[in-house]
Amino acid sequence: KSIADEVGVTAETLLPTILKMPDVIGESHEEPSEAELKAIEQVVEQAIKEVDAFRVVEGKSQEDELRLRIGNIDTLAAKLREEDKRRVADVRKRLMNGLENFIPKDKIDPNRFEQEVIYYIEKLDITEELTRLKSHCAFFLTTLESSEEMKGRKINFITQEVGREINTVGSKANDAIMQKIVVDMKDELEKIKEQTNNI
Repeated sequence: KSIADEVGVTAETLLPTILKMPDVIGESHEEPSEAELKAIEQVVEQAIKEVDAFRVVEGKSQEDELRLRIGNIDTLAAKLREEDKRRVADVRKRLMNGLENFIPKDKIDPNRFEQEVIYYIEKLDITEELTRLKSHCAFFLTTLESSEEMKGRKINFITQEVGREINTVGSKANDAIMQKIVVDMKDELEKIKEQTNNI
């Protein structure tokens, strides 16, 4: 700073200018002593231990976060199962009311109506998707617990499968309450994706 003041330039511009001058930086062919090498080795070993310890703590924190998020998805899936029971009853009622607006009640064949309701509800059925979702969540946790070292990619693939099931449930749900649950599940899934990108 005092040199910069003396020559009338800023300290920020002085150092880069000096470094550009010839023979400012040179090579040294000095060999470090045995004691210096030992000191460097000790410092590097200590740094490695601290990095490893930090990674263990960070890894545990990530694992806890992933467990929480996949657990939340599993809990939301259970809510979807409950809401699905209500939705099926609502669909049946809505179809009957809609039909009665066009056809007198005494002219509706109850057997035929039941067949049509079953056919319609089968198209909206999410049982298979929820079963697969539960299986993916369990597999996710099993993979987390495994002693396998390179599991980041595998967890990423499982996360994609979880996302697929959630999207399919969302497209079949056809119900405002269930759609909200699906959005919450997607939010949890995004948080998992953020973490898996760090693994």
